Parts: sequence; C-alpha cells; structure tokens
Amino acid sequence: MQNDTLWSRIKARRLQTNVYTLAAFLAIFIVSTVLYALVPTGIGGEIFIATSTSLLATIFISFIDIYTQYKNFENKEFIDNLYRFGIHNLHFDKKKLLCELITDAKEEIWVSGYRLILTKELIKELHDARSRGVNIRFLVCPPWTAAHQLIYDDLETSLDNYIHIIQALSSCADEAGAGTIETRFSAKPLFNDTYRVDDKLVTSPYMHNRDLTHGVISANDFFTYELDRSYRLYQLLEDEYGILWDACPWVLDEKSASEAVDELRSCALDCTYHDKVDIFRRHISRIEENDVQWWDEAGAAARSSQPVLAAEKEGESENDAS
Repeated sequence: MQNDTLWSRIKARRLQTNVYTLAAFLAIFIVSTVLYALVPTGIGGEIFIATSTSLLATIFISFIDIYTQYKNFENKEFIDNLYRFGIHNLHFDKKKLLCELITDAKEEIWVSGYRLILTKELIKELHDARSRGVNIRFLVCPPWTAAHQLIYDDLETSLDNYIHIIQALSSCADEAGAGTIETRFSAKPLFNDTYRVDDKLVTSPYMHNRDLTHGVISANDFFTYELDRSYRLYQLLEDEYGILWDACPWVLDEKSASEAVDELRSCALDCTYHDKVDIFRRHISRIEENDVQWWDEAGAAARSSQPVLAAEKEGESENDAS
C-alpha cells in the first residue's frame, strides 16, 4: 500500500509542476539575496536587491495559489465522490420536498416508517395521487412488534396514525382509475425513513435522541437525501426496501383495510389500544413463508388471547362447513 505522504497528495492533485516552479523562484531568490549581501553597492547590488524583492512577492503569490488549488481539489473530490455515489442534494425540509414530488407523481409511491407522522401530514397529496391512478405501498414496522417498542413508547399514537391514513385513502377507493394500496408490516427494524416517488428516492437515516416531552430515548431524522435512480446508493436503498417488503410476515390488502376501517369507526369511542390491535389482527393476512411470532405490548411474548388472523378464520369456517 502506497504511503499517503504530502508529496503523494500533491502529485495526485497534479500540482507538482507548480511546486517545482515555486522551488525555482525560491532558489533564485536565495541566490540573489546572497549576491546582494556580497555586493551591496553599485549597479550589481541594485539588480540583486530588485530581483530579490520582486521574487519575494512572486513566491508568496505562488504559494497561495498552490495552497488554494490543493484545498479546492479536496472539496471538489469530496463533492464528486458524493455525486458518484448518488447524493445529489441535501434537504432540511423533507415535507416540502415530498409535497412537490408527490404532487407530480404519475405511477408509484413507496412509503416506509414507524409512526408515519410525516405521511399523515402528506395525506392530501397522497389522496390526490391515488385519485390520479398512482399505486401506493406502505412498509411499516408496527407498534405491536418488539422493534417498534424498543424505539418508541407512544404505541397508540402510531396506530392512530395508521388508522387515519387508511381511512383517508379508502375514501377514493371506488373512484374510476384510482390507484391501488397495499400495506405490509415488518417485524424487522427500519434504519431509514424512505420514500420513493416514481424514479426519485428520498431517504433519511434515523438518529437516536432524547425526547424532550417524555424524557425517553427516541429516534428522528434530521436531514434528507434526494437520490437519482442511476447511482449506487439509490440501488442499495431500493434493494433494502425490496428485501424488507418481501420478508414481511403480515399484509393488509385494500378490501381488508376497508373492513377494518368500518369496524374501527363503529367502536371509535370505546376502543382501547388493544382493541384496535385486535381489529387490525383480524383483518391482516399472514404471509406463511415469512411467519413470525405475534408480539404483545411488552415485546416479550405472544398474546395467547389474541383472536385468529383472517386467513385462519377462513380456514376454520371451511372446516366447520365440511
């Protein structure tokens, strides 16, 4: 492995010619200064002192120029590496960015997250997109999983956000040309809050912090990447979403979501958190090859008192009929 010396970095930046020129100026300056010290009077002395004085200014300017180019190359290299990897822009107003992208969406929107707080704020844009025929996917780590409970405490708020989003988007299900909706629930933790709108991918890494309201450690995203489809980071995150999507143990299809909404509306005032989870569970279908344990609110053991899943219920009905 080559040593990372200052000279190797200068050569990598193709500044060695500038350095050689600076060294030549410096050598002439030293010679002129020595000659002036030996012959301080007469025409020769005047020539030597004039040469030394002018070279001093030249040496200073050349040094500043080399240093500036060296630093500019470092910044350019950093920016070029980010661009080649796929990070073309940083955003600090994720909602504004997603509003603009979703408003122009034509084919497909992917959503992922835990609590879907921002998604709830974008419900009008999502509703309009679905009405235009855009298909929407939701990949969430729900509050009944251990992964969710390790990060967030207010489980009912998360579930209420899901209910609000499902209710709002179900209102345009019967419109001609409306897009489809599919929700999958992951038992695995999500490390990024990722949205894909057509060929644009918007993501934010989660960072742990202390919730000032409740004094507990939680997670939030503080900055957002906008990624281009033809670059490496886009492919990595798209693959991550796809892997988690394919590994989800539970799915809520559109018909079941509408039935769950109707049941939730009928008992809206009397429903506890566990009642809401039970209603969800009755309408969620299990993806058999990805099946995992159904966790209780403590994230430690299966709730044996839970009602059966929709697929199990249908199986029991068929057995009774036979």
